[in-house]
Amino acid sequence: MTACSIEPVATRRHPRDMRQAKRYAECNGDPELTNNRCEDWIAPRTSCPACAGMTFRNRMASRAFTLIELMVVIGILSILVGVLAIAVFDVFGKSKEAETDLTIKTLDSGLKRFNDHMKFFPPGNLYKLTSGYMATGTVIMDPNSTNTGIETLVMALRSQSIEGGRKIDNEFLQTYQSNVDNDAIQENFANVEGALKLFEIRDGWGHPLIYVNLDEARNDPLMLATPMAVTNAEGAIQQIDLNKLLEYIVDPETKISAARSWCIWSLGEDGINQYGRGDDVTSWPKIDADLPEEPAEEE
Repeated sequence: MTACSIEPVATRRHPRDMRQAKRYAECNGDPELTNNRCEDWIAPRTSCPACAGMTFRNRMASRAFTLIELMVVIGILSILVGVLAIAVFDVFGKSKEAETDLTIKTLDSGLKRFNDHMKFFPPGNLYKLTSGYMATGTVIMDPNSTNTGIETLVMALRSQSIEGGRKIDNEFLQTYQSNVDNDAIQENFANVEGALKLFEIRDGWGHPLIYVNLDEARNDPLMLATPMAVTNAEGAIQQIDLNKLLEYIVDPETKISAARSWCIWSLGEDGINQYGRGDDVTSWPKIDADLPEEPAEEE
């Protein structure tokens, strides 16, 4: 073996290059150097192919990750991504809930303004709105009997035919209106451009809000006996039992109804009606109690 032509340089405390120093000594056949403490020596940059090759391999080995190290890093990154994703979705969900709460408060303000001028709250369907409360000469009915409560409320609040004009501004409507069930009427009794479409107001998740005139429901046996059809953002229809609604808005501790003359609520993130419980967002103080258990059906 050809001896290296460059002498090693004595250096203190370089443990990472111990193997290079030893290899250099073996390459030069210097037993004295080989027996010395290897950490006191490092191999210089040299033209010796054996030394140069060993130096390169050692350098690469010192820089590379082992398979176990790589798996540990990937595992840590996966945990961090999971934790971050949960935090982001939690913030995202809370922002939609806050947006929905603000939307309901805006409708609450419009309802109070409507009541101040008309001395009643909008009814729960177009037939009652156009046949008595806001007589137009033509009785109008919802063509598909779906989302009737919120559609009637929107039509009443945006109408310029009532005293004091519209009760919600156009910017709010353009931001939150939707027409999930794609229905319309034939006569523009509300005297508003584009009022032939029966718009709903959507929540933060895109589900139409639900509106019920509770005074009307409590005094109308036919209304109580007729389920109210509503849809979520995907158009899936759910039936609202008004008898259950009147039961579920009662605080189980005080036995007092948490909503008085009317109520508005959102289906929440899951898009499933829970009559104001669960993740539903409500116009009345939230009742945290679970839904009452349904009685078992007799066989």
